Amino acid sequence: MKTIIFNALSTDATLKTYIPTARWFAVGNVEEHPTRPFAVIRWTGSAQGIPQANHGPEGVQIWVHDEPGSYDSIDAVIKRIKVVLSGILGVTSGTEHVACSRWEADSGELSDAERGTIVRNTQWRVVGRE
Repeated sequence: MKTIIFNALSTDATLKTYIPTARWFAVGNVEEHPTRPFAVIRWTGSAQGIPQANHGPEGVQIWVHDEPGSYDSIDAVIKRIKVVLSGILGVTSGTEHVACSRWEADSGELSDAERGTIVRNTQWRVVGRE
């Protein structure tokens, strides 16, 4: 399920016009000073209220970073992420399968002092089953 999500986002043709495939990272794999813009995919754990017949109900946050200034590019990326994640229902790859994805929230306009970027995130719940 995690591989399907990562590949769907990092290889989407429209998203690549904003953030090339090499600048999509999983938490823990972010370069010290990645070229901007870049995105970080963070899995946050189990969800409440999703049927237990499925497995892997997990939260996922996609953090989109850019140079300080306008949030317009970040907003365009988040808008496209919603299209991509809404369209991956029933996708299977190897032993992974995405059964359900649900948008939960988008953050406001934030900044990351450590990385010197502006940033927003979008939050989803994803369920996979075999």
